[in-house]
Amino acid sequence: MTIDVKQMRADMAAGTPGPWRHDGPHWNAIVWSDAGNRIAFMAHSNGLDDDRDEANASRIARLPDLETAYLALAEENERLRAALGEPK
Repeated sequence: MTIDVKQMRADMAAGTPGPWRHDGPHWNAIVWSDAGNRIAFMAHSNGLDDDRDEANASRIARLPDLETAYLALAEENERLRAALGEPK
């Protein structure tokens, strides 16, 4: 999978900034950016796999932090490639 770093930056600039968190019961979890800004209402397994439902909400809530870390690594990778004289 190739990630379009330019598009990721544009989406981050246009989208809701982090940090995000999630709360609520498994059957009604919500991902929030702050008390008044809902990011997502989570789908759920109807009680068939509450652990998976919780994990999915946690993964989505981590997205802003993961994007920031990914972009920092992409920049470092580009810097190191340039230092080695490798093409982009």
